Amino acid sequence: MQATALLSYETFSISLDKTTLSARWFEWIEGFTDLLNILSYTDDGKKVSALNYYGGGELKKLVNLRPAVAADPAQSQAAVAAESLFDATVRTISAHFCPNDHQIYNTYVFRQAKQATDESLDGFHMRLTTLAVVCGF
Repeated sequence: MQATALLSYETFSISLDKTTLSARWFEWIEGFTDLLNILSYTDDGKKVSALNYYGGGELKKLVNLRPAVAADPAQSQAAVAAESLFDATVRTISAHFCPNDHQIYNTYVFRQAKQATDESLDGFHMRLTTLAVVCGF
């Protein structure tokens, strides 16, 4: 049995900032997918286990509590059947964080954003940039 050294990767915090949750999730899962490629994980079970390990406690609880989301009806039956457990898990989590892309609400949140008194200009700029991505600007 071959032991694999685990690389460090930041855990995903659900409770950090709810307004940027969907953008942070897509950024995190993109980096996590790169990590899986670096580790050469091709087995579906290893990928899901790594998601639970690297995602942290909050994400692990969510994965265990959420029922699987039905696949997109536009997909063919063959594509749905061929979907891996890891892909279905990521799709389920993505659907939880972005249930509907509320463009109007996201734009409202962006326009209501104000710099906090203890927030640096760079921090505020970064937060606005993340909000703009969620809005689709």
